[in-house]
Amino acid sequence: MSKQELNQIHLKIQFSIQNYSHSGASGYNNEIKQEANRFVDTIKPEISELINKLKSRAVGCHVTEEFLISKRDDINLNFLRNVGIDNENIEEIKNDILRIIAGAIMNMYLESLFGNQKSRSKVDANIFLN
Repeated sequence: MSKQELNQIHLKIQFSIQNYSHSGASGYNNEIKQEANRFVDTIKPEISELINKLKSRAVGCHVTEEFLISKRDDINLNFLRNVGIDNENIEEIKNDILRIIAGAIMNMYLESLFGNQKSRSKVDANIFLN
């Protein structure tokens, strides 16, 4: 994967995180965003490797799911637990963060399937999880 593609994925993830909010932890959205960005920075090399494998068809989409699920506990939202946010809301937030990452990975993979970049702006509405 090119550095440009990895940067594009990272920017998509950052943009989605920046626009993220959770009603069950509304007073802590900035802290949640900081943790989400820290987490993404931590797994950035693994995301790159995963996309390369997806593009080469060495793995399937289920590997993306398994990878992200295996990383769920690496998202440190203990500060929410310490202020009384219940586990259900914390798990929802973790799943939302993983969904944002999965969406960016899958979008990049799907975009790589068909190389016509001239028509890209016209078909953005059809890209998975856009």
